[in-house]
Amino acid sequence: TKTLPVLRNEWSVSEGERFGHVQKQVAVVSPKIEILGSGEDWLSFDLKFQTADGVSVPAAEVRRLLRAGSGAKQPGERRIVISDDLANVIDPLFSDMDLRQENGRFIASARSGELVREIREKINKSKTGKDKEKVFTFDPPATLQATLRPYQAHGAGWMHDRATRFGGALLADDMGLGKTVQTIALIERLFLEDVKDSEVVLVIATASLLGNWKAEFGKFAPGRQVRILHGASRDSERGKIRPGDVVLTSYGTLARDLAFHLKQDYRAVVVDEASLMRNPDTDHAKAVSKLKATYRIALTGTPVENGVKDLWSIFRFVQPGWLGSREDFKDRYEAPLLIGESGGAVIERLRLKVSPFLLRRTKEQVAPELPSKIFIDEFCDLTADQQGVYKQLLVEGRKRVDAVADSGNKGAARMQMLTALLRLRQTCCDLALLGNERFNQLNVQKRSAKLARLLELMEEAVNGGHRILVFSQFQTQLREIEKCISERGWESLRLDGQTRNRQQLVDKFQQPDGPPVFLISLKAGGYGLN
Repeated sequence: TKTLPVLRNEWSVSEGERFGHVQKQVAVVSPKIEILGSGEDWLSFDLKFQTADGVSVPAAEVRRLLRAGSGAKQPGERRIVISDDLANVIDPLFSDMDLRQENGRFIASARSGELVREIREKINKSKTGKDKEKVFTFDPPATLQATLRPYQAHGAGWMHDRATRFGGALLADDMGLGKTVQTIALIERLFLEDVKDSEVVLVIATASLLGNWKAEFGKFAPGRQVRILHGASRDSERGKIRPGDVVLTSYGTLARDLAFHLKQDYRAVVVDEASLMRNPDTDHAKAVSKLKATYRIALTGTPVENGVKDLWSIFRFVQPGWLGSREDFKDRYEAPLLIGESGGAVIERLRLKVSPFLLRRTKEQVAPELPSKIFIDEFCDLTADQQGVYKQLLVEGRKRVDAVADSGNKGAARMQMLTALLRLRQTCCDLALLGNERFNQLNVQKRSAKLARLLELMEEAVNGGHRILVFSQFQTQLREIEKCISERGWESLRLDGQTRNRQQLVDKFQQPDGPPVFLISLKAGGYGLN
C-alpha cells in the first residue's frame, strides 16, 4: 500500500502471477472529502471511505482500523487496509480538530476548515501525484515603492489572506527571499483598509535590526512615518506617535515598556526573528503573547531550531490555542518524538496541523534564477609553530580531562574537554588567539597558516575590484585581520558585539566607493544582514 505506488512511479515493475493473486485479496481504502458549504466562521464537509472498486467502508470501521493498526476481512475474504500515508492524513481529522456532526455531515470552525482543505489537497496529491498549490494574488498599494517578485506577491497575498480571515500567520521563508519587503507590502495594504483613527502597526525586532527596518521602510514605503522606541529617547518618541505610524521596538524594550504597549490596540503586530521567542518562559516571549492586535504576523527563517516545541511558542502568538495548551502539545507531539514513537507520523501530523498558517519557501523552490553560492574549501597545513603548540595542548588537555574524569565528576570533565577543544580550534586559526605575548611577536607566516592564506586571497580580490565579507566566531581574530588589512593600506569595516552604529556600517559598505572588506562576527552578523 505504501511502497508499490512509489516503485510504479519511478520504475517499470514486473509482477508475478502469485503477487497478482495476493493483490486481489487486499482492498486499499481511500478517503474522499467533499466540501459542502462554508461561511465566515464555519465549513461543512462530507467524508467517505471507499475501496478502488467503489465499495464503501463505514467511518466507524476506518477509525477502528486506525486504532488497531491492522486490516479487517470483508465478505468474500478480502482484507481491507489503510495505507500508512493516508492514515497519517486521516488521523488529524478525528483527533486534531474541533468537529461536530450535524445531519450526517461534519461541521468545522473556520480555522479547522483550512486544515480540512489542506488534507483534501494531500489526499488528491496521493492519488494523482500532482501538487495543486493555491496562488494568492496581491494588489500592491500605490504607497509601496517596490516591484515584488511573483513569489513575494504570493507571500504578501497569503499573509493578507491569513491575517484578515484568521488573525495571523507565520512567514518562514529562507533567508534572503525578502521577508521584510513582503511584510512592508502587507502593512501598506492593511493601512488602506478600514483603518480606525487611532491604529498603529508595531514591529518587534532585535535591537541591532531596528535601523535596518527603518531603512527598509524608507526605501520601500518612504511616505510611512516610522518611530523607534528604543534607548533613552523613547519617552519623547512616544508622544510623537500618530495614527498610521509604524512603531519599531526591540524585544528587551518591549518587556520593559509592557505597561505602555498593553494600553494600545494595534492594527497589527509583526514579530521579526520570531525564533528568538521559542522559549515561552522568557520575559519577551510572555510580553509578545499579551499584546492586543487585530492582526499578528511572525517572521523567521528558522521556525524550528531546537525542537518542535519552538513552534508552540510562535503559534501561541500568531494563532492562540491552535496547537492546544503547552501540556497538550507535549503529549501529542513532543513526548512521542522523544521516545521515538512513529516519528515520521508525528512530524507529518504536526506539519499538516500548522500548514494552513505557516508558509515556507526555499531559494531553490521560488528563485532558481538567483545565482548560487559557490563553495570552495581552502585547506591550509599548520605552520611548524602551530603544530608544536597543537601537540602540546593536545597532550596537556588529555591529561586534565583524564584526571578530572578519574575523580568521578562528569560535569567537570566535560567542561575540561570543551575548554581543550576551544584551545585547539584557536590554535588552528591563529596562535595570537591564545593570549600569550610570545606568540604575538611571531609574524603572520609563522603563527597562522589560515590568516596568511586569507590575506593572499583578499589581495587578489581587492585588486580585482571585488567586495569581501569575512566571518569569524572570534572577535580577537577579526581584530588581527583588521590590523593586517590596515598595514596593507586597505579600508575595512568591523561589526561585532560592541558595534553601536550597525546600520551606518552596512550603508557605508553598500556604497559603490565603500570599503571593500567587511569583518563580521558570527553572533553579531547572525540576524538581519541583507
